[in-house]
Amino acid sequence: MIFELMLLKPSMVVAGKEQARQAPVAEVAVVGVTSGKWGETPVGYVTLKPGVQADAEDIRAFANARVGKTQRLSDLIVLDVLPRSHIGKVLKKELRDEYRGPARTVAA
Repeated sequence: MIFELMLLKPSMVVAGKEQARQAPVAEVAVVGVTSGKWGETPVGYVTLKPGVQADAEDIRAFANARVGKTQRLSDLIVLDVLPRSHIGKVLKKELRDEYRGPARTVAA
């Protein structure tokens, strides 16, 4: 299985791939959210394979150990399903807007 992290910016795409055996992750989406310290920081959203339980912090540590310092996830959120458009694209704007809610603040 290929574990992919995608960071989409308005003018660039940065992708990193890591071969992972028996990874509990089914799907991944990474969005940039506003950060008081860095301007913008990556936040990951994952869905898990059916019947699998995994700790979000363990998945985040796994991913962060395999990417550069500027690509490290500041947070990782496990969802039942990623929001998608009618043609199947992940709606990253919805994920970004959900994270910007009043309960979430990224300091680092």
